[in-house]
Amino acid sequence: MAHCFSTPTPVNLTAEATMQVNQFQKKLISTCCMWSANPATAISMAFLFLVVTAAHAQASDVDLRKEVESPVSGLTSVSISNNLNFDAGPFERNAYSLQIQPLLPFQISKDWLVVPRILINAVLYEPDPLRSKGGTTGFGDTTPTFFFSPTRAGALIWGFGPSLLMPTATNSALGNGKWGLGPSVAVFWQPKWGTIGGIVQNVWSFAGDPNRASVNQMTLELSGQFNLPKDWYLSTQPEIDANWNEMSKNRWLVPVGGGIGKIFRVGKQSLDGTLLFYRNAVRPDMIPSAKWQMTAQVALLYPKKKSNQD
Repeated sequence: MAHCFSTPTPVNLTAEATMQVNQFQKKLISTCCMWSANPATAISMAFLFLVVTAAHAQASDVDLRKEVESPVSGLTSVSISNNLNFDAGPFERNAYSLQIQPLLPFQISKDWLVVPRILINAVLYEPDPLRSKGGTTGFGDTTPTFFFSPTRAGALIWGFGPSLLMPTATNSALGNGKWGLGPSVAVFWQPKWGTIGGIVQNVWSFAGDPNRASVNQMTLELSGQFNLPKDWYLSTQPEIDANWNEMSKNRWLVPVGGGIGKIFRVGKQSLDGTLLFYRNAVRPDMIPSAKWQMTAQVALLYPKKKSNQD
């Protein structure tokens, strides 16, 4: 299944997958032009284009380095998540976000991988929670993280690296207006029955709009999957947020819930689909926030090509 973090290595892409990567690059160029009015957004999208290009180039070189040991499995993926937040504020407004998250690993040495994980809020709709109508639509902030992970991993997978907050939002209601930086650590255990683990990061602002509030926020992404027959699995992937700049009663957002997922194919393309529901068991008292969440996600998977010896 497609996890938000794994121990991937450079992959052999099929001709069809190579064509899809090239098409993805063209779409990214078009998107950069569309958002060129916002310099930070253009930088973010251009950066993503370069990472995709690097991953594509690395895949073509993998046959030249057969002597380098690699993990048994490796995964490059691009996930697309549709997120709905329900019943926020006195008028019970609903918010929407479309997030694109590439996971594009490349090997920097015999023992280490760099795993860029880029969270792009491609489309956001944020309603005015204090009114029955009206809201803001646009591009949100972008958060790239660069994990350093050992290539020789067993059931225990881990990585660490910096997370960067980029103020790419096209409206002040959709982002923080700040540049931020902080550490991120990922730990996952993968027994035969599934996966359990998480990613924790904390970002502090260091530059940006002086009229905007500073950022000091922790994000804890928990992950648990239980494998079922025929490539089905049970899943929970709650994202717990803590805004350390707020008072304790307004600090935490803690969703509880889960759902189901399945790995499947469309033609030769491997895909991973999940449908998840959460109730925000803990949420800010004074700040309007949603009571419920729903996520429908599809990830394009590019697994490592098996050798004849596997």
